[in-house]
Amino acid sequence: MMLEMPKGFEFGTVETDEDLEDLLRFNKTVHQDDDPEELRRMIENLPGFERNHNLFIRDLDSGKIVSSINAIPSIWMYEHIPIKNLEMGWVGTLEEYRQKGLVRILNSYFEEMLDRGKYHISTIQGIPYFYRQFGYDFVIPMEPCVFLRLGQIPSKPEGVNLREIREAKSNDIDELMELYNLEHRDLLLSTKRTESIWELQEKFRKEYDREFQTCIVERDGNIEGYFRTWIEGNPKKDPQRSTLVVSENSISVFDAVMTTLYHLKEKATNLGVNQVRIIGPKHNNLLKLARDLQGVFQPWWKYQIKIPDLTRFLKQIRLVLEKRIKNTMYSRLNRIININTYRECISIEFVSGKIRSIKNIGFQDGQEYSDIRSSKEDFVRMVLGQYSREEINEYQIDFLVRLSLRTLFETLFPKKESHISYYMV
Repeated sequence: MMLEMPKGFEFGTVETDEDLEDLLRFNKTVHQDDDPEELRRMIENLPGFERNHNLFIRDLDSGKIVSSINAIPSIWMYEHIPIKNLEMGWVGTLEEYRQKGLVRILNSYFEEMLDRGKYHISTIQGIPYFYRQFGYDFVIPMEPCVFLRLGQIPSKPEGVNLREIREAKSNDIDELMELYNLEHRDLLLSTKRTESIWELQEKFRKEYDREFQTCIVERDGNIEGYFRTWIEGNPKKDPQRSTLVVSENSISVFDAVMTTLYHLKEKATNLGVNQVRIIGPKHNNLLKLARDLQGVFQPWWKYQIKIPDLTRFLKQIRLVLEKRIKNTMYSRLNRIININTYRECISIEFVSGKIRSIKNIGFQDGQEYSDIRSSKEDFVRMVLGQYSREEINEYQIDFLVRLSLRTLFETLFPKKESHISYYMV
C-alpha cells in the first residue's frame, strides 16, 4: 500500500534527460564517496534497468530531488533455477530532509514494483539495521576473502616453464563464461552472468567505481583459468593501506594457480603494496592455496535479503526440492507439510515424491499446522542455506520443527554455500 506523501513533496521516476541529471546531482551530494557516473553507466547499459526504475521525491518549493532509491533487476540462480532479484540500491535523503519518512514512502513504491514484477527475492548492500524495518536481514556472505602478505607468497622459481598470463580479449568470452559457470556450479545461490553482461563488463572494465583488469592463464594456447584484479586504496599516497584485490577467479590446474600467485606477488610489488586480497567461495582453488600459505580468512560483509512472497519463491524452486528428496527415504513421500510463520501458513502437498501444490492458506493457529513453526526471517535463513535447523534453534528457541520431520526439513533445506559475484556494469 502506497504511503501518503507529506504536503509540499511529490513522487516521481526518472523519465527525461533533465530528471536524470537532477538525480545524478542529488547522488553526488548524498553519496560523496561514490562516482555518480556509475549510476549513469548502469541506466544506459544494464539490461532491464530502465530510467523509471529510479524513484525519487522532489521538494515542490525548491524543485530539488531530496530522497531517492533505485530498483536494479538481475537474475540469480538457486542451484539450477533462475530467480528474479530486485536490488534496492543508491538509497539516500538530503540531510535536512531526514526523519520525515521519505524513504518509507519510496519503499512502499518499491514494494509495489516487487509485487507487480513477481520478483522472488530482494537484496540490499547497504547500512546495517535500518532496513530491518522493511523485512531485510543479513543472510548471504558478500566478498568473503583471504588476505595474503607478499612474504607469504613464494617467489617465482628460476628456469621453470610457467603458464602465460595475458589480458582477456573479446573472443575469450565463451571460455570465460564456461569457467565462470564451472566455478559457480555447486553453489546454492549465485549470479547468472549472461553473454551480454560479460561483453558490457569487459567493455567498461569497472566494478562499481573501481577499474578492473581481466587476465587469462593459458598454456600452449589452452585457457586454464582467468582472474580479475583491481586496486583498493591509493598505492602512491598510502601503500600500507592499499591492496591488490582479486575480485573473482576460476582456475582449474594447480600449476596455473601457482603461476597466478607468482604474478600477483610481482604485480603487487611493482605497485608498492604489501598484501593481496582474494575473494571467492571456500571451494575456489586460488582461495584454497592462499589459506594453505597461511593467509588470513576474513568473512567481510553480507547481503541483506528478503523473500517478499514465500509461496511464490517455493513454487519457483519446486524442482530443486523434488530433486533433493530423490533417492532418499522420502523419494515416495505422500504428505502435506505446513510451514507456519506465525502470520501465514504455507501448505506443500507431496504425492509420490512430487509436489502437487504449494498454497498459502493464511493464518493458522492449530497444532496440525505446525510441522515447522518459525518467523519468516528464520525460515528464509534455512531456505537460503546459511544456517542449519540446529544452528537456528540454538539462538531462536521458538524455531520449532516437528520431531518426526526434522530429517525431512534438513533434506529439503540443507546448509550450503552461496557466493555472489559482480553482476552489474
